[in-house]
Amino acid sequence: VAGRRALIVILVIAFGFRIVALTDWVPIVGDESIYMHWAEIIEHQGEWFISLLDAKPPLHVWLLATCRMVLGGDLLFQARLITVGAGLLSVLGIFGVGRLLGG
Repeated sequence: VAGRRALIVILVIAFGFRIVALTDWVPIVGDESIYMHWAEIIEHQGEWFISLLDAKPPLHVWLLATCRMVLGGDLLFQARLITVGAGLLSVLGIFGVGRLLGG
């Protein structure tokens, strides 16, 4: 029970820190604009492996393009929301490893 509570507290804190990136006062970073452009290329031209031309892993771009095609809406918000989700999954993984190693 204590481990579950600790995990929930950690996830809430991590989510709070990560969600700040979704606010409008944080400007677009160079990589974000490239990934959003690639997602638009996937959406409009169907070039699913466009990111490999720049030797970048395609998963983030694929997720972003899929969200864009299914949901529409604000591309920047979707890109940052995927990043927040990846950050939360990382926190879960780190917590799991720490729990396994630390008992």
